[in-house]
Amino acid sequence: MRCTRKVQCLLGAMLMLAVSTGTSLAVPTPYGGTLTGAGGEIAGSFGSPWVSDSTTFEWSVTNNGDGTWRYWYQLTVPRKDISHVIIEVSPSFTADDIVSVLQGGTPSLDDYPKASDWDMPDTLYGIKFGPSGTTKIIEFDSTRSPVWGDFYAKDGKDGGYNVTAWNAGFTASDTDTGPYHIGVPDTTTVIIPAPAALLLGSVGIGFLGWLRSRSKL
Repeated sequence: MRCTRKVQCLLGAMLMLAVSTGTSLAVPTPYGGTLTGAGGEIAGSFGSPWVSDSTTFEWSVTNNGDGTWRYWYQLTVPRKDISHVIIEVSPSFTADDIVSVLQGGTPSLDDYPKASDWDMPDTLYGIKFGPSGTTKIIEFDSTRSPVWGDFYAKDGKDGGYNVTAWNAGFTASDTDTGPYHIGVPDTTTVIIPAPAALLLGSVGIGFLGWLRSRSKL
């Protein structure tokens, strides 16, 4: 169908471009962020020394361009060695979806929490990576594209308190991104949107509002 008005054609083209951009460029490459205790983005057990201004969780996701994605995470805590870190994934995720592990040790997939995963605020299915010092780096390639999800980390006890940390949005919906989630392999059907798609979508919606206001004059 032909557009009879130039503004209708322009609006249609803008909205189609926004949709197509959101589909083909679901996640920028690389994409990432940092959660900090100082910013209130990291939570944990009552009295945990990891609920601290010095605790950070950094992450990035990069499209490798070959149908795989590289996931990189770094947890840094002020003291106490890290026993393990769990990264949430889709319940359908299998070992075959991990192409290679570059850093972090041998991963294991399971439902959590286990008996030793103290105070985990909700259940999840995830990849568990083993012990390290006060900094744990995890890096692996996967066939699964990124969406929003959660992490959990723990050690033993400190002064009688459980030593744990997790993202402050752990119990919130993974569609509620806020500053409190991380990029993980295919946890929900909601893909992290690219800034370009968001910008074009908002421009299109704004332009539509302008047209409506003009029609009322």
